[in-house]
Amino acid sequence: MTNSTDTNISTFEIAIVTFQVLIMFFIVTGNVLVLCAFKRFHHLQTCTGRFIANLAIADLCLGITLPFQISFFFYPQLNFIVESCLLRFELIIFTSTSSLLSLFFTVVDRYIAVLYPLRYHVIMSEKVANILICIVWIYAATLAIIPLLGYNTFKSGMFCAYELVMATSYRLLVALHFIVLPVIMFLIYCRVFFVAWSHKKKIMSEQCFNTSIHVRIQKEMKMVMIMAVVMLGFSLCWLPFAVIQIIQALEFSINRAFISNFLVFLGLLNSVINPFIYVWKNKQYKEAFRKIICLCQKFETGWDMNSVSLHNSAPNTQVVQVIPLPDITTQNGSG
Repeated sequence: MTNSTDTNISTFEIAIVTFQVLIMFFIVTGNVLVLCAFKRFHHLQTCTGRFIANLAIADLCLGITLPFQISFFFYPQLNFIVESCLLRFELIIFTSTSSLLSLFFTVVDRYIAVLYPLRYHVIMSEKVANILICIVWIYAATLAIIPLLGYNTFKSGMFCAYELVMATSYRLLVALHFIVLPVIMFLIYCRVFFVAWSHKKKIMSEQCFNTSIHVRIQKEMKMVMIMAVVMLGFSLCWLPFAVIQIIQALEFSINRAFISNFLVFLGLLNSVINPFIYVWKNKQYKEAFRKIICLCQKFETGWDMNSVSLHNSAPNTQVVQVIPLPDITTQNGSG
């Protein structure tokens, strides 16, 4: 009898679980496509592409950990175990911080590309990009593991709620990451747009139109616009939760705690929208996604995936079928 009552969940909880399952599906599907595109197409394997791929890995990790979040609805006793309760929130902090830092370094990458184009490949080399990616994961893991080391307010019998089991100073520290870094990124983008616009005006005023310079500036600005949209999406999804957490640190309220729990779902949606932004704003990713999906469909129908080159970045390549002509001399001889 006890087991039957423990496993019964309400209609509202079923709706939440269904919503999380849908989020998990779109997160995993979309970000796996991003990673496949990065792996298969050489022209996407730039330093910027590495940061985008790292952002996709962080989002994918968030999607993979959602079954653990869902398990709390079916096994309520997990709420009262200190390790499982803290891990529930630390996984979200770890993955979301990794996403934030990956996005931050992508903005820095665009800043260097626009302001120092001649020295870009020296400053932002493949080695530097890999070091920054390692810093992302080390810092995120360090920040997330702090509560497990003993810095928490969990007490025996306490229900597992973020505001109840996490120390106020820790919650404030986490929230400041999601406010301060987006503000810094916004200021960097203002500088990037100003410099890019100045370069464009200078080229036009000097009436010495250089096609290669113009194409390079246009290309850099397109990527800047894409990452600006990604940054805006991240801020809109996580900023409400961060603001409420700062207010909660100053003055705790049960009603705000209830609201903040649902604002986490808004933050989870950020991991869903990024692949859609790449398809919407970037033709290269759109073409890469299309080719990967087509290849998967052909593979299901028995085509050999190895027979199709995935590294060909030319979308307009045409295949010409050669039809053999009849032997005219033979026909004339027989006639």
